[in-house]
Amino acid sequence: MGVALSGLSAAAGNRAVGRLVRSLQRTDYTKPQANVAGTGITRVEVHGLKYGVGDFRTKYGNDASDEANKTTESPSHMAVVLVPDTLDLDKPVQVILHFHGWGFRKGDPYAGYLIAAAKTNSAAGTVRDVDQEHWEQQLSSLKGQGAQVMAILAQGRGKSDFSDFPTFEYVRDVLEKSGRSELVKLAENANYSIVLSAHSGGGSTKVVPSLGRGEADTADRAALKSQQPDTAQARVVNMLQPVDLVVLYEALNGDGDVQAVMQWVNRQLDRLVPLLQQSPDRALAATPTLRGYYGKRKSGYRERYRWLACLIREAIEARVPEKFCPSVADRFRIIEVSGPAGENVEHEQVISGIGAATSGSLADALRASRDPQSDRAQAVWPTDEECAQLKRRARERAEAAKKAAEAAKAAKEKAATAR
Repeated sequence: MGVALSGLSAAAGNRAVGRLVRSLQRTDYTKPQANVAGTGITRVEVHGLKYGVGDFRTKYGNDASDEANKTTESPSHMAVVLVPDTLDLDKPVQVILHFHGWGFRKGDPYAGYLIAAAKTNSAAGTVRDVDQEHWEQQLSSLKGQGAQVMAILAQGRGKSDFSDFPTFEYVRDVLEKSGRSELVKLAENANYSIVLSAHSGGGSTKVVPSLGRGEADTADRAALKSQQPDTAQARVVNMLQPVDLVVLYEALNGDGDVQAVMQWVNRQLDRLVPLLQQSPDRALAATPTLRGYYGKRKSGYRERYRWLACLIREAIEARVPEKFCPSVADRFRIIEVSGPAGENVEHEQVISGIGAATSGSLADALRASRDPQSDRAQAVWPTDEECAQLKRRARERAEAAKKAAEAAKAAKEKAATAR
């Protein structure tokens, strides 16, 4: 190594040597790391949470797990927190709660947000958020643009299993156990807004059910439902917070997810439409923003997201006065992610994109929560003909599923009778 470095020094100078030496030094992400990748973002692993999963399993159903080979860390009751190196609690704070996709198969690059082990699909010592999805880099691009942004990356296992927990109480628990005094105080003050975020399987297991439970029905703190303090704890348990943004990165994994999200959109329209004539700006500001991203390529995600775009368009055109249609459509948008020159984007690239590390769908979604018009030109609006085809195929799938369920039920009853 000494000979190699000497040769490099003679050829390119000490600055090149310094860059090479730094590249050979691995960051120990088991310890808090400030200014990750020069972003001004601190990365912290938080352990001992009240909620979350246990250790990895060797199998999930009939599927073997490769997680123990991907990392030497345990997923047990832990999360990763990304927070500005300096957080000013006198200014607004936006907390992203994000759920990852499957990470147990051999082809999956990481086991969630745990550190990659040697001889895996990813370089040893790297982590998904820095080296693949570029969370820190994208968050840094929002500095000075509205609320300060931090993220809680929930750690799951298997097929996006995070266990069941109360959403807002989970956020509080992570903040309290982060080991950072400013986050403990933030938990106590409970004065922040939430972004619900998911990639892949995290949509079906966590974010989509949250929408069904009414946990993302307003971005206006004053409009939150009244909650009574728990007598024993002398505080409101699972205290609701305003939700600014719901973002789904290829996280609609079946027709049921599409329908559930559309039910949520319709519920927002139920509240919003009657208020548009009296106070449109206030009514729109209280409406959470929805962003759905799918990669440019042929995939089931493409069809599901474009079908959802059709359903949203149909609902807005049918229910919203024409002069308000563009502003309402800004709140509920589907976007196709492509490369800088129109290249295809794969499933694991949907959050980061394939351009600069500071740009990507994450940064775009956060900007849209501040200015919903910012990505208007990127909106997916399928033609009437395509929408008709997508709706027909959805009906055909529903009919096929119904027949399959009826056949399975009949077979089960026949077997029971035979016994």
